[in-house]
Amino acid sequence: MQRSRHVFRKLAVTGQPMRRELWQQQPITERVSLSVRLKPPNTQDFLEDVVKLINGRYKGKSGIIYCFSQKDAEQVTMSLQKLGIRAGTYHANMEPSDKTIVHTRWTENKIQVVVATVAFGMGIDKPDVRFVIHHSMSKSMENYYQESGRAGRDDQRADCILYYGFGDIFRISSMVVMENVGQQKLYEMVKYCLNLSRCRRVLIAQHFDEVWDSAQCNKMCDNCNNEKVYEKVDITDYSRDIMKILEQANQMDEKLTPLKLIDAWMGKGASKLRVADVRPPKFPRNEIERVITNLLLQQYIKEDFSFTAYATISYMKKAPKAALLKNENHTIIVQMRKMKNGADKVKRPEATSPKASHANRENTNQLKRSATLTGRGGNKHSKSESASEVKRSKMSADDSILID
Repeated sequence: MQRSRHVFRKLAVTGQPMRRELWQQQPITERVSLSVRLKPPNTQDFLEDVVKLINGRYKGKSGIIYCFSQKDAEQVTMSLQKLGIRAGTYHANMEPSDKTIVHTRWTENKIQVVVATVAFGMGIDKPDVRFVIHHSMSKSMENYYQESGRAGRDDQRADCILYYGFGDIFRISSMVVMENVGQQKLYEMVKYCLNLSRCRRVLIAQHFDEVWDSAQCNKMCDNCNNEKVYEKVDITDYSRDIMKILEQANQMDEKLTPLKLIDAWMGKGASKLRVADVRPPKFPRNEIERVITNLLLQQYIKEDFSFTAYATISYMKKAPKAALLKNENHTIIVQMRKMKNGADKVKRPEATSPKASHANRENTNQLKRSATLTGRGGNKHSKSESASEVKRSKMSADDSILID
């Protein structure tokens, strides 16, 4: 259908923010599959994953791998070349003639993959791009939208795969903190990555204050295609433990990076940073990172930056909403991935004092009420969803926070 041409294409060509009239004229179609994957913990595992895709599903097909930095783009290119992939680098600091050579060779299918920064964009109109892979998050939803729009312009099936990693949040944040609303835009991108339940197209539409009918996705995003992979979990006690760690560090005049905060919570790292009555959580590292990230996005904790001559470093500190956790009736419910092994399910930390036991009983009652909320909200989103109808967070009558 003429009207169903992808708005991704128009935005990628013009580079302008999407407007309502553009969305109405060119609604999103199902030609591009959107998915978010957890980034492997080390570079070698990431490369193995990508090489399997390129030599398997995308054998002989053109694609783009977007990296956040020029150094990443160069390193990924060299690694792929060593593994037999015909790849070329493209970034802003290359000589114009070198960029032209890479672009031309890729257009003529002499190289299969361009590994690029955001500089690889304007004027790129190769119709048969079958895959766009993000080595790390884009720094904003606008960038992600444009970069994803370079796949499948021939209206044939194409895939956009974004690798999300906890460490990338703070790496990118330290680079965009001085930009106008740079951190806000990054956090919007992180919220998109963390979401385990909503149609990806609905999330994108809502970001641009538009409407998308999730029924039209046709299971062409990971959240629509997968069976329910998440459960609602009460992380209130965990959140209070994290605040204890941050409070103690502040009293000691110690600064905690996100990784040091996680180590202290897990009972690792420097012993002086641990808190005696904080028990390490009994669930996987990636879910521990999810708890920290949700608290950051919901402003219970915040980033505090230290600027040196060589780097900008992000540290974790308590944010104003942390005070809400002093209220025994305050709860935080978040989406967590379902564990394959029941023994690995996210459990509440055990109380270590009468006061903690009392708080635990109170929070157990809150968890029951939260479960009731969850049960009522199982079908709360209709297939046709608008930005005005759905919010990221809801405050209920019992002062619970529900993070979608």
